[in-house]
Amino acid sequence: MLITAKMNREFGACYSDDRLAELYGDGKTPEQVATLTDGLWADVSDRDRCWILWRVLATENKAGMRECLARMLERVLPANCDPRSRAVIGALRENAVTDEIIAAASAAADAAYAASLAYAAGRASVYAAYAADAASAARAAYAACAAARAAYEACASDAAADADAGTEMKAQIADILEFLNGI
Repeated sequence: MLITAKMNREFGACYSDDRLAELYGDGKTPEQVATLTDGLWADVSDRDRCWILWRVLATENKAGMRECLARMLERVLPANCDPRSRAVIGALRENAVTDEIIAAASAAADAAYAASLAYAAGRASVYAAYAADAASAARAAYAACAAARAAYEACASDAAADADAGTEMKAQIADILEFLNGI
């Protein structure tokens, strides 16, 4: 499968059409998107690479997306988190979830990760539990946004937090590639 400039645009990429055309040309494989680091790709962040790879995974391999979300939750949730947060991991792996719950789990992971960057593991657990228990993905998204905003303010200049974020994004990219390769 090839990821194209058109796919990026349809997903709402923030890059200009010209920049997307330069980067993607006739298309790039997920592996290329993840690993190209020279020339035009030198300034493409891991965050931007994760952004497109998650969206492609969500459209091409829902089972792979659920497993990647479960792995991310396992990495970012503290050991003593709310049991409802851990229950989302099992539900993801058992395919006992709807698209709405997947969205809530994704928001829970975002919230937990953002809060963990601010070294607020207790808050990560609380936000993830709220997101997992939310009646709608919108409530989960609100919780994720609130946690992300607070985490950004708390650690915007913290080099250790930046290193943790880089490590997590690289782990997400590796997980996603496992499920996109061969599609």
